Amino acid sequence: MKRIFIVLTMCFMFVLCGCSNNSKDMNSLEGATNYINSLNSYSLTCNMTIYRADKEVKSVITVDYLKPSYYKVKFSTANGHEQLIVKNNEGVYVLTPSLNKQFKFDSEWPLNSTHAYLLNAITNDIKKDSAARYEIDGNNIIIEAKLLDNARFSTMKFYYNIVDKKPVKSEFYDTEGNVKVLVEFIDFTANPSLSTDLFNPNLIMEQNTNEGTTNEEEETSIGVTVSYVLEGSNLASSQVLDDCTVLVYSGEKSYTIIVKKTEVYQTCIAMDSYNNFEILESGLLLSGNSCYKYYVNDLEVSIYSNSLTFDNVLEIISNGLIIE
Repeated sequence: MKRIFIVLTMCFMFVLCGCSNNSKDMNSLEGATNYINSLNSYSLTCNMTIYRADKEVKSVITVDYLKPSYYKVKFSTANGHEQLIVKNNEGVYVLTPSLNKQFKFDSEWPLNSTHAYLLNAITNDIKKDSAARYEIDGNNIIIEAKLLDNARFSTMKFYYNIVDKKPVKSEFYDTEGNVKVLVEFIDFTANPSLSTDLFNPNLIMEQNTNEGTTNEEEETSIGVTVSYVLEGSNLASSQVLDDCTVLVYSGEKSYTIIVKKTEVYQTCIAMDSYNNFEILESGLLLSGNSCYKYYVNDLEVSIYSNSLTFDNVLEIISNGLIIE
């Protein structure tokens, strides 16, 4: 009887130990996401590579986050362009200090889209997928989840160091399993002391705007052609006005491109037509339902169309403008 009791006790301990280990493994995914979501603040720096056709767009991104919804994201591209997205209690702002430009958006960013460089957005995407999987590789947990609310990317992988409690990298894939976005986290600080002043767009502009920037330069007419035309479309008209060029394309897909000299504004501009952002080599592409805007040096480029896909717009932009 005593021997039976000992055997049963050992079996119970073995089962309990096995359940404990399984429970620990099952909680690893939740442990990683819950820890990130529990942070009152964080600061990070990462390198991001976006793979488009035969081109790689690289940028350095710094992020400051303060609970519950303060964000400051700085994008620095390889050719020296810098822009910021700032979110505070008053709204979402895109700042271009070199042009002394400040835009305010009626946007739900960052909750309205997926972002490989924002930890909160990553954990939200993981939680949305009830079938998210993970594996342990050394000190890292690798979480794979479907991107359920994203039309451009299918799945993501998030690498997280469970010992150091730091993000390692994130990867976004298309439906064919190709990596389209790679983010490598190179510096991370949990719960730094951040003031709400850090997320004040006016203070940021005062600290970063180039001194002596004016709009007193003489206006000159500019002639612009686009080196790429979508297949099935053709240039219907080209008009050069005092301060801008208007290019109208017709055919299977019609669209209009307006290029003008950048104006310097001393006040914030409300932009209700745009609600999302994409990273280009020249900086951020502001996008809406049928309109897009970006900056190349001192030129403001706007594209309007009801028939272009987002990839069509990127095709046009990536092949550049020819300034006459």
